[in-house]
Amino acid sequence: MTRTFNSESYGKLLAKYQPKTITTEEENEEGIRQLKFGDDKIRLCLQQLEKKAI
Repeated sequence: MTRTFNSESYGKLLAKYQPKTITTEEENEEGIRQLKFGDDKIRLCLQQLEKKAI
């Protein structure tokens, strides 16, 4: 399966969360929190899709 992305959505994401170098432990911890939050949201969406497929 080839993965594709929506360039408009990706552009909005980059506008909101511009990449930058992490320089402090606080920034690192915030980045980890955001990644975990995103991972949890993806997991929840996948669970909902699986329920609909049954």
